[in-house]
Amino acid sequence: MFNRSLRPKWNAKKPVIDKDRKIAYLLWCSRFVIIRLFFAPLEYFFYKLFIKDQIKLPSSPVIILGHHRSGTTFLQGLLIANPEYKSVRLFDTLFPDIMILGNKTLRPVLNFLLKIFNIEMELHKKRMHMDFPGEEDVALLSLLNPLAYNWGHIYPDNIDEIARTSIVDLTPNSPNFKSWKEDYLMFLKKFLFLYPEKCLVLKSPPSVARPHLMQEIFPRAKYIFLMRDPYTLYPSMINFWKISNKFTFQEVKDENIDQLIFGQSNILLENYIHLKNCIPPENLIEIRHSDLQTDPLRVLEAIHAKLELGDFKKALPHYEQYIALDKGVGIRKKTGEFSALPENRKKVEYHWGKLIEYYNSIGPM
Repeated sequence: MFNRSLRPKWNAKKPVIDKDRKIAYLLWCSRFVIIRLFFAPLEYFFYKLFIKDQIKLPSSPVIILGHHRSGTTFLQGLLIANPEYKSVRLFDTLFPDIMILGNKTLRPVLNFLLKIFNIEMELHKKRMHMDFPGEEDVALLSLLNPLAYNWGHIYPDNIDEIARTSIVDLTPNSPNFKSWKEDYLMFLKKFLFLYPEKCLVLKSPPSVARPHLMQEIFPRAKYIFLMRDPYTLYPSMINFWKISNKFTFQEVKDENIDQLIFGQSNILLENYIHLKNCIPPENLIEIRHSDLQTDPLRVLEAIHAKLELGDFKKALPHYEQYIALDKGVGIRKKTGEFSALPENRKKVEYHWGKLIEYYNSIGPM
C-alpha cells in the first residue's frame, strides 16, 4: 500500500492536472510524503500485529445509502447522537494512515486550529471540525486506493473511467475486489479498535451503488435508503459541483456540470435499484428526503421499528437535542425556486425519468 500513485491510471493514462492547480496538487502530495515516510509504517505495523486478526467486524451495522445531497449526513448525525452508535469521523477519513496515532495528538491540534480560524464547510453550512461525521470512500481516497470513487471528485475529467472501475466493474468476483476490501476492512477495524463498544453507522454515497458488496461483507446489515426529489436534487448537485470545483485538480466548466450530474447520478441510483434485491426486505427501509426534513423524529421512530434498532424512547432525548442544535438549513428556498423553472423540470424529466418513477413509488411516510 505504500507504493501507490497520487495519480492512478484508469484508462492506461495518468490524469492531467490543470496548470493553475499544480501548487494545490504539490501541497496535497506533501501531506502523503510526510505521513508515509514517518508515521504510517509504524501504525501499519501495529495494525498487522494487534488489530487485523484480533478485531472482529460487527455483525449488523447500520448502513445509510443515498446519493450526494440527499440528507444522508443529517441522518448520520442524528443516529450517532444516540450514544449507543458511532460513525467514522472526518479526521479518520482524512488521516486513515495514522488515525490511531493521531487520535489523541494531531486531531485535537487540528480542531484547535479550525476553531481559531473559524473555517466553514461550505456544503454543510457548518463550522468544520475533525469530529464531523465522515465517509468511508474519503478514507479509501486518502489511502490512495485506485478503486475509491471519490477520485472522480478531484479528477472530474476522468470520472467516467473511475465510475466504471470503482462501481460498475467492481463485484465480489472481480480481481480488484480483494484490494478494495482489504483497505475497507483495515480502515473499519482501526476505527473499531478505538471504539470497540459502539454500534457502527456507515455512510458513503458511492455505497448506494454497492449494496452487493456491503452484503458480501455484512450479511446481516441494516440499510436505510434515502432518496431526494429529483427536481430539488438537480440544483443542489449544481451547487455541489461549483463548491467542489475549488478543490479539484481539473477545472469543472459550467457547460460540463449537467453531464457530471446526470451521468453519475444514473450510475449510482440505477445500480441501487438494480441490485437492492440482494438485501433481505426486513433489513431495508426506504425513505424520502422530504419526510426526514419535515418530521425527522417520526422517520427515526419508523427506522427503529422496521430495523429493530432498540428502544426509540430511550434514544429520543438525544435525537431531540441534536435536532434543536442543528442549524443546517442549506439552500432550501433557493433550491425550490430553481427547480421550479420549466426548463429545469424538463431537463430533469428527460434525464431522470426512471428515477422520478422510483421516487414516486416510495411514497410519503
